[in-house]
Amino acid sequence: MINREIRTTATDLRAPRFQDQEVWLPALMMAALQAGERAITGRSFSNCLLHGPAVFLAAGGNAMNACNMGFTGGDTRNLLLRPVSPTGVIGAIPFVDCRFEWCDFDAVGFTGNEAFIASILGVPEGEVG
Repeated sequence: MINREIRTTATDLRAPRFQDQEVWLPALMMAALQAGERAITGRSFSNCLLHGPAVFLAAGGNAMNACNMGFTGGDTRNLLLRPVSPTGVIGAIPFVDCRFEWCDFDAVGFTGNEAFIASILGVPEGEVG
């Protein structure tokens, strides 16, 4: 359960930095697409609540520090989706070179390469199975 003060809702979805805001990830992606971008790139999020429903695609260069990844139902693996194609994932929201600090994720699944999945699970990459 996410237990923080209510934040303001982000209105400028093209901002480079979000702090103490609630962000609906599908709207964030729509704003990027309308600007001709195919990924959320180079943004920073601090003490934000990031809402789904969404699948977060870690497409490279992202950093997460002290984040609450969301409800796991007792097993962190419930948050993860493994790509079945080596060429990409359709329908997920790609994040590139973004920073997340003290953020909460709500109704968000996560996917990416094996190194990213291992980092979420907190195990060495070769032990992900």
